[in-house]
Amino acid sequence: MNKKTAKSKNKKINYKKSEIKIDLCLEEVKTSGRIIIKGKIIDENSKAIKGANVKITDENFNPLNHTKSNCQGEFSLYTNEEKIIINAEHKGFYTFTSRIYLKDEKELQNLLIKLSKIKQVQNILKGTYVCGFKPIKETEVVLQNTKDKNIKYTATTNENGVFLFSNIPFGKYILSLNSNEYCTKNIKICINRCRQFYNIGIICTKRKMKFGTVNGVITDNSGNPIDSALVVLFDAKNNIPLYTTYTNEKGVYLIGGLLPGKYYIIAQK
Repeated sequence: MNKKTAKSKNKKINYKKSEIKIDLCLEEVKTSGRIIIKGKIIDENSKAIKGANVKITDENFNPLNHTKSNCQGEFSLYTNEEKIIINAEHKGFYTFTSRIYLKDEKELQNLLIKLSKIKQVQNILKGTYVCGFKPIKETEVVLQNTKDKNIKYTATTNENGVFLFSNIPFGKYILSLNSNEYCTKNIKICINRCRQFYNIGIICTKRKMKFGTVNGVITDNSGNPIDSALVVLFDAKNNIPLYTTYTNEKGVYLIGGLLPGKYYIIAQK
C-alpha cells in the first residue's frame, strides 16, 4: 500500500503578516500496511512455552494487539505501526520486552523469544529449642503451611537443640514441637521475598507429667485366666520394648509410671 505524505517548513504568523502561504509536493512513500508478526516462545532449554502472554504496544505503551502462545509456543499478531514494543510473559519466568522497528517484514515471520526462569530463592529457617539452659534433643519439629495442608515439613533437633528447614516456598506457616514432655506455643512464621534467612530461638517448659498405667487380663481360648504369663510393653511409635512383667494367679498384669504416648503389649506363656 502506497501513501502520499509530506511535511512543510515552519512558518510564522504575526501582527505584520497574518496570512501565509504553504505549498507542498506530496511524494509517494511505500509502507507495508498491515504487518503480520509471527514467532515462538521458548525457555532456556529451547522447549516451547504454552500459554505465554504476548502483547504489542506503540512507543507510548498504548496497547495495539495481544495473544497467547499455543502448544508449540507459537504466536501470531498483526499491526499497522512501524515502531512497536513487544512484551512476552509467563508465570515463573522473567518478562521479555523489546523495541522493534518494522522495516523488514521478513524478520517478523520467525521471531524467537527466549524466557528465563525465575530462580527460586533458597529460604532457610533455623531455630533452637531449649528448656531452661538445656537443649531439647532428638525431638520432631513440624512446619505446616496454613493454607495448604499438603505443604508440611518435618525436622529433628540435634544434640544442641538446633533444627533446620531449607528451600521453603513463600507462604504462612505454623511452627510446632511434637513432644509430650515439653510445653510450647505454636509460632506463626511468614516466609516472603523480604528475607532469605530466619533464625529463631524457642524456650520451652517441662510438662507436669501425669504418669499413666497399662493393665489387663491374659486368658486362654476358653476365657480362663493364665498365671505367670510374660507381658512385654512396647512403644507403638518406635516399636521398642519398654517394660516386662508377669501375670498373677488371676491372669492380671499392671505396668505403671508411663509417659503420655501410644503403647501395645505382647503376651507369651
